[in-house]
Amino acid sequence: MRWPAVRSAVLVVATCLSACAAAPEAAAPAARASRDSTPDGIFHDFFDGKLDGMGHPVGAFVWQAEDGCDATTGAIEAEGRAARPGAEQAGVLCRASRADVGAGRFVVNVRALALDPIDEAGCDPTGDPALVEDACDPAALSIVVRDAQGAELGREGFTRARLGEALVQRNVSIAFTHAVAGAIDVAVEWPGHVAVRLDYVELFRAQRRLVVSPPSSVASPEAELEIEMLDPPDGAELALRCGDVERTTALTELLASGRATRERTDFREVVRAPLPDVLDGCALPARLAVSMSAGGWTRATSRVTLRAEDPVCAFEEGKTRVLLTGFEPFPADSSSDNSSEQAVLAFDAGSVEGVSVARLVLPVEWDVAAQILVDTVERCRPDVIIGFGQGRSRVDLETTAYNTKDTAEIAGGIPDNRGLVLGGEPIVSGGPAEIATRLPATTIVDALVAAGIDAGTSDDPGRYICNNLFYRLMHAVRETPAVAGFVHLPRLPRISDAERARLRTTVSTVVAHAVGAHRASSSSP
Repeated sequence: MRWPAVRSAVLVVATCLSACAAAPEAAAPAARASRDSTPDGIFHDFFDGKLDGMGHPVGAFVWQAEDGCDATTGAIEAEGRAARPGAEQAGVLCRASRADVGAGRFVVNVRALALDPIDEAGCDPTGDPALVEDACDPAALSIVVRDAQGAELGREGFTRARLGEALVQRNVSIAFTHAVAGAIDVAVEWPGHVAVRLDYVELFRAQRRLVVSPPSSVASPEAELEIEMLDPPDGAELALRCGDVERTTALTELLASGRATRERTDFREVVRAPLPDVLDGCALPARLAVSMSAGGWTRATSRVTLRAEDPVCAFEEGKTRVLLTGFEPFPADSSSDNSSEQAVLAFDAGSVEGVSVARLVLPVEWDVAAQILVDTVERCRPDVIIGFGQGRSRVDLETTAYNTKDTAEIAGGIPDNRGLVLGGEPIVSGGPAEIATRLPATTIVDALVAAGIDAGTSDDPGRYICNNLFYRLMHAVRETPAVAGFVHLPRLPRISDAERARLRTTVSTVVAHAVGAHRASSSSP
């Protein structure tokens, strides 16, 4: 996709819990700080009240590798049990059991790290194709789960690449179904190929989730609303709200009349209803929230946004086009603001000379947010695209987007707002592993700091919706004259007037320097 040389245009993208001619500067730090190898502020709202003081899911069974489980190999160290090729034989690093595990869906999570960097010298990519995968990415650990009779309920192996950077703790997990309450045996097996250290093993019930379909989109008169309840509690009840309009009664009436259906199988229940009937009386665009409750409290909530039409391109002639997009609040049941949405809505177009501004608010949904953005970029052909997301405690100019979407390893998974959990998948099949920002990151940071705003660069935007959008954006504009990038804003649950003013200054500063970079690039011979 190549765009013709036209007047300047800017697309500014703001995102939540969230390459053509290069801009004059695309700064990247010399060393990488893996901020999201453990959960941090990006997932603060999701984790609030769901983890204990040690970071384990509330109610989890936890076995420490050094003294809490049986082993046939490895050596006890200060922070776990380690095994090294040549020093120990292949075997079991941890075997643990629990006698009173109930029925349902569960997750076994293993916290471990690789002791040594990946050895690429021993990899022969020109060798026997049947052997190359193992030679280049040897097996590191396996998790095996068995029931009281010894039958396997789950088994999965993890290679050296899955453990990532050496000496950085990672989570690797498997989910399984326990059909009858009783004992569970968990084993972490070590094949003997990769030096590893095991910290702990934890077992917890998989999060009860709701998955709502269709995803956020233009509402079709032929569409069907599907609500999938995973591992619903006994007596689970659904509640629906479309914006400020209560629609639970309408769903109850649809079920009673047979126009909606409710089907249940083991550990799964699905409700289907005509979408136009559910949305009756709801003005679009509207956020449709679905909650599952039992025992007097809400167990899970999911939300999608339905609209009447695709975003329109309404830029003024002769001006630099600016499109601001922000993410909705996250998670789906959040009562907090999203600083990126609020920043975009607060942006004063008059603060940057010669720009025309439009705004979007994107759903916090895998692939959907990115696709809305990419479709808009292709239709509106902006010159500058800047993504804003809600992140940590300062303004972070993200320098690198990664071709991975993965939160499944964190405490059983971080669902998006419609309930999906994804893990270990590429964003663009066959795309480069990393794509650099085209924003003048260092210049922007210097300007923000000079304005009294805490800011810096970051090369780890997480592997959630923000990174997913960032990567898709950079991949989409790779053959265009667009300047593009992504910025994380501070997490601000409730935004005061003073904070709103600082957000306005931040966005204006980022936009002004991005526009300047584009104009300088466009005027170069």
